[in-house]
Amino acid sequence: MPRPRTTPHSPYLPGSVRDFLTADAPPRACFAVQAPGGHGKSTVLRELARAHESAGAVVIDHWRDRTTPRTPGSVLLVDDAHALTADSLHELRELVTGNGCRLVAAYRPWPRPAGLAELADVLRRHRPPLVLGPYGEQQTAAHLAAVLGEAPAQTIVGFAHAQTAGVPGHVDRLARALADAPERRAADLPELPPAALAPFAADLDDAGPDVRRRLLAAASGVDLPLALAGTLLGRTADELDATHAAARAAGLLGPGGRLSPLVRHAVVAHSPTAERESIWQRLAELHLQRGAPALPVVRLLRRAGLADTRLTRALAAAADEVLADEPALAVDLLAAAAAAGGPASPARQARAGALTGDLDAALRLADRARTGPDPAPRAEAALVTAAALAH
Repeated sequence: MPRPRTTPHSPYLPGSVRDFLTADAPPRACFAVQAPGGHGKSTVLRELARAHESAGAVVIDHWRDRTTPRTPGSVLLVDDAHALTADSLHELRELVTGNGCRLVAAYRPWPRPAGLAELADVLRRHRPPLVLGPYGEQQTAAHLAAVLGEAPAQTIVGFAHAQTAGVPGHVDRLARALADAPERRAADLPELPPAALAPFAADLDDAGPDVRRRLLAAASGVDLPLALAGTLLGRTADELDATHAAARAAGLLGPGGRLSPLVRHAVVAHSPTAERESIWQRLAELHLQRGAPALPVVRLLRRAGLADTRLTRALAAAADEVLADEPALAVDLLAAAAAAGGPASPARQARAGALTGDLDAALRLADRARTGPDPAPRAEAALVTAAALAH
């Protein structure tokens, strides 16, 4: 059979993939394509179908198609092999070992049932798998140009690449949203179109509630040691590993457990508000219990969108941490805690006010604190009053 050499149709394929598709490897055809969701496995299969059809080969691109004979000269392309049953995976393995039609199977790195692991081993004997990764900035630029119909400004390229971390499917979603909202891609100040978030709702539904909760925890921006994550989510170490693998395989969680900005916005937008606030509030409480500094957690959670009403204890703890060195920040934090309905601490507010030099406010707050029932705040208020009057 003639060897199918062709120029790949997609202009934004990574160079390693383009080299593979134009080389001699595809005709030797039994191999695997492995990558998380959104990394271009289906695009590679379409390119392979095009290459082999142009060379006159019979291409079977529907796994359950029984109308086309699976002869030694045909090529069977199977997408999402990780979702096949054990019987189907066994049948595919028989096709390869029985000298039947050639096979290209694409799958995610997880789940990895026994049948898929065995099929992967068989395919590896023919050639190593083609492993797909994220785009470089050059491929992001090419993808944007193909969707937008024009070469994008470098600011748009940098914005899109940073927002998506180069995940091809996410670049495509953002590019199409930008194409529909040209006002969002002003060269000097790109903005994230809300339409770019919409497709992620289905991804989160498919991933399930455990993955969504894991992503919500990551969306807070707070580092999560394994023990803390297990306590927060109520899962064992093995269950957490499985959830992490599922999120990575779906293309939603990046290296180091980080979310790209686009995915973080999508997770926040498409998760129930009560669930999000409950997880983030619990996260702040767990950090306080383990003696971790409160201020970094408070800053991250407030920036992520958690209401101050969920952070009153953490706000007060953060104020205590900065009282001596940043009294003005302590004043703001204590005021936020009081406005959110937290326990009033006029003695601490008086001390913070005095340290900023606002002696009138410090005296007013100290007067209030001296009438309280607890001796410790009364003593602190008395010291503030004495210091302010002496000054």
